[in-house]
Amino acid sequence: MIISRAKLIANRALRFLRREKLLTVLTTLFIALAVGTRGAVVTKIPQLINAPTLASIVSLLLVSKAMECSGLFSWVSVWMISRFGSSPTRLGLIMVLLTAMSSSVVMNDNALLIYVPLTLSLTRLLNTDPAPLLTLITVAANLGSSLTPIGNPQNIVLWRCYGVPFHEFVETMAPFVAVSMAMLVAYSRLVMPRKSVGALPKPPPIKLDKPLLITSVALLCVDVVLIEMNLAIPALVATVVVLLLVRRELVARIDLVLVAIFALIFIDFGELSTLITPLIHGTTVRNPVVELVLPIALSQVVSNVPATILLLNHVENWKLLALGVNIGGLGFVIGSLANIITLRLSRITLRDFHRYAVPFFAAVTTLITLLVELHAYPNI
Repeated sequence: MIISRAKLIANRALRFLRREKLLTVLTTLFIALAVGTRGAVVTKIPQLINAPTLASIVSLLLVSKAMECSGLFSWVSVWMISRFGSSPTRLGLIMVLLTAMSSSVVMNDNALLIYVPLTLSLTRLLNTDPAPLLTLITVAANLGSSLTPIGNPQNIVLWRCYGVPFHEFVETMAPFVAVSMAMLVAYSRLVMPRKSVGALPKPPPIKLDKPLLITSVALLCVDVVLIEMNLAIPALVATVVVLLLVRRELVARIDLVLVAIFALIFIDFGELSTLITPLIHGTTVRNPVVELVLPIALSQVVSNVPATILLLNHVENWKLLALGVNIGGLGFVIGSLANIITLRLSRITLRDFHRYAVPFFAAVTTLITLLVELHAYPNI
């Protein structure tokens, strides 16, 4: 009986590991780092985990779940279809533009916690494959967030470390965002289904849970303000307390695997950055193309936030570093935390994500690199 129970537990563990491939990879990397550093990485966990960022992600995950349970996303999906028709292309473009605009203000990670569930609800009603649109809004979130110093974590780091005026940062990134968004709109028209799905069956009446909706919207506003004020941990405490009072079961439904994935990303890639730093100590890159391509490539290995921190003292031109790490988030899934949020919330496959994301990433990288090489990019 003991053997049978052990086999059952082992089988369940194997199924879990197969299902949670990203968690398995990150855990394996952590074990390798622990062995390679003789346990030093374990003692550094409190320093490696970015507690404010993790706290903001958890609080907004809870708010997003509360909004979803209130019926908001289903209601908005029905409204959008009734207002703009049942054309996947038209609705997809609207979602792409909304996500990009929102991400420049509330950060890309935060925006996706709202727009991914909404996109899933919309594609279910349209009975279309969610992978293309989910990938497109993730790219849009990364692009939109590139515009402002508060749009994503890597921009905040650059803004603070280089002391760049807000308007100068926006002016530098605006040409890149404008050109890339135009490319994304054209790419979206190619990727999304062109034909309308026709008359849709009348959806069942959607009843909004207004008290929960009002609470979740208020929490969202409070969380965004507190996070912008560097009070992410108080924001998490406030969110948990309010939801425990209003709808206790929502707190228990937090995606602990996603939280573990983010924690491991901070630990694994923070330690990798520490190990790589001595190898490039004292090195300063001065070739413009290398200054651009290096952060793009490094972001595909350690994600764009660790890449930014690693290269701060090794790339003279902050503008090229900003372009590089923001372009780097458009590529492989590890390039940006926003990409991981989409995959985890939607359960689309890595293959589907890369199928739509990588061609666009290659096109943008090629174009911006050529503009820099030809000295055609404004202000660089």
